[in-house]
Amino acid sequence: RASVEFTSLDVPFGMNRCEIRIDATDSFPADDHYLFAVERADPRRILFIHEPRDTRSAMYFRTALEASAEPVFALDAVPTPEAGSVTLSKYSFVVFSNVASIPANFEDELRRYVRGGGSLLVALGPSTATRGKVPVVDMPVTGSSYASGRGERFQTAEWLDSGHPSVRRANRWDGVRFYQLTRIDAADARVVARTSDRTPVLFEKNVGAGRVLVF
Repeated sequence: RASVEFTSLDVPFGMNRCEIRIDATDSFPADDHYLFAVERADPRRILFIHEPRDTRSAMYFRTALEASAEPVFALDAVPTPEAGSVTLSKYSFVVFSNVASIPANFEDELRRYVRGGGSLLVALGPSTATRGKVPVVDMPVTGSSYASGRGERFQTAEWLDSGHPSVRRANRWDGVRFYQLTRIDAADARVVARTSDRTPVLFEKNVGAGRVLVF
């Protein structure tokens, strides 16, 4: 057995057929080569929707994406008033960051996008709580809670669905503290993470052929 690492692979755009071959010969030459395929493509685009006054969330999200050694995503940050003019079909997935107001025509278009196989990540917060429901999936917001940083008045992640791809390599969120929670009725969704007071903090819901992940 042997491992081969390509520090770079200058191939044409699209699918490329590749082969690894060893020079030595033995009595069983059939396993002296290994076939594989590589797809070279432009970074996939992400649409990041935020409130106009929120100037930090997109920076944090972009920094996290760019921490990868080989960035595969490019972020387009758009404030909510401009969302209605965006073409959703060119995006791999959409992110709502603590959004309160959404143009009605854009939310309808986003529902069609998700039902057709698109993906949406909704990050809830105080602005979303005032809206009263989670965008697209229309799950009602049942309340919220906030704790100051003093004392032990925070929640921790008590349970995670280790089989879900979003938390499989996240070290069970050790050390993560929740000082603010938005409570959602997630009865018909797949709960992925729950705090020590049994509040769902990450869950997934299928919508048509697509899915919505809510944090």
